[in-house]
Amino acid sequence: MEMDSLEAIKKAVLSGESISFISRAAIMQEVERGELLSRPIPQNPYKRYMYVAFNEDRIRSTLFDRFRDYLREGVRML
Repeated sequence: MEMDSLEAIKKAVLSGESISFISRAAIMQEVERGELLSRPIPQNPYKRYMYVAFNEDRIRSTLFDRFRDYLREGVRML
């Protein structure tokens, strides 16, 4: 899925239907309120840091859990 609006992306993530690669600054308030979680992307070759945001209170698919586990393993390798 591709979206142009940060607000639309955040709404999709908050609904539990999506995860996103998004600027940390764009979700700072939601993270501070505990509505979203952010995680660093492992082995990120870019100088700009990116984070993964998702709603921990929503039911996730097996595919989502595998992707999250893949990202966590990458962080452990750093």
